[in-house]
Amino acid sequence: MTPNVDTRRGSARRTVKRVYYAARRTILLAAGRLFRGWAARPTALSSIRRVLFLRCDRIGDMILSTPALIALKAHFPASRLTVLASSANHRVLDGHPAVDEVIVFDDRLGSHPLRFLRQLNALRRRRFDLVVDPLIGVDMKSAAVAFASRAPLRVGFGGAGREVFFNRPAPSPDIGRHFVDATLDLVETVGVRAAKRCPRLDPQRGDTDWAKAWIAAHTVTGLPVIGVHPGAHYPSQRWPASHYARLIEDLQRTLRSQAVMIGGPGDRAVTQTIAARAKVPVPVYTGDDLGRSFALIAQCDLLVCNNSGPLHAAAALGVPTVSFMGPTHASRWWPRGGRPRVLRAEGLACLGCEAGRCPRGDHACLRRISPAAALACIRALLCRRGWPAETSTPKRSAA
Repeated sequence: MTPNVDTRRGSARRTVKRVYYAARRTILLAAGRLFRGWAARPTALSSIRRVLFLRCDRIGDMILSTPALIALKAHFPASRLTVLASSANHRVLDGHPAVDEVIVFDDRLGSHPLRFLRQLNALRRRRFDLVVDPLIGVDMKSAAVAFASRAPLRVGFGGAGREVFFNRPAPSPDIGRHFVDATLDLVETVGVRAAKRCPRLDPQRGDTDWAKAWIAAHTVTGLPVIGVHPGAHYPSQRWPASHYARLIEDLQRTLRSQAVMIGGPGDRAVTQTIAARAKVPVPVYTGDDLGRSFALIAQCDLLVCNNSGPLHAAAALGVPTVSFMGPTHASRWWPRGGRPRVLRAEGLACLGCEAGRCPRGDHACLRRISPAAALACIRALLCRRGWPAETSTPKRSAA
């Protein structure tokens, strides 16, 4: 397919989507008059005792929502804060001090409608006072969950008619608003203000002990440990596997450091490809235990990764990062914490396109970021932490 044909088809799809969402919004706003009569009356903020926060999506979104969870618990200290999470992200909140309960929700409405309805009914029986839906976009599932809870106070972002399901809707945030700030803006509509705007993770002691043992068994004592996480939700977010392989070679041969690859089960193919291409041995962990993955990241001196959930996990854990950003909108998804270094192929007009697959077909935004550029950033960060640039003997500061 030629680029011009692909561009025309993409433009046609965008036009169809705009028409559909405009029509959906019109229909839902008209139907909203009926919903208002069925919904519960808003309650006083002072009487809120049961709060439900909806985050049934990805790992990074849950990590970036932790400042809002902390702020909610601080503002409503006598309340029970429950988070509705997905099977993918629920372990982000293991041991988190702000959260009283995590419910894993199956939102596969099409494949299991009866199970979905039973879950909605179970949530309604809990009689939540406040439901917060921080999803930014046009997906309807979480908005429908908020409405079906029949909570007296429901807050969430509008978008193609989603606002009908909330009795305190907020306008969809500008694309330039950081994800953390947008989520905090939403809870501020019920008087909640945040003291801190950096995400927080709390690895469990058992996971930390396991990670320390794994690092001791798989790395050379006395070398800085560089975590490498090559996965990402969308193909367009991934730095090329060949670049990762070259970087790992340079880390272990030139920089005299120990690279370890970290990922989940879905990253096994890419980690195997990188390990096969790299001309040096590299330990790999691709387990399905998210708590252990986070604990491994916490044991690294630095993490190299794409703009995805592990990047925000490292930032929340205070681990320095070197990351690669291409189609991601920078001002919304910039890492917070951990002294980040973000590499971009500046000058491309398509940067920040937010496409799941490269519209150009050449993945230039990430392919143009060289392994040499990444190595230079890593060297600089290690030197700042007290590691010499070309030797295996660490010289850590007393701090």
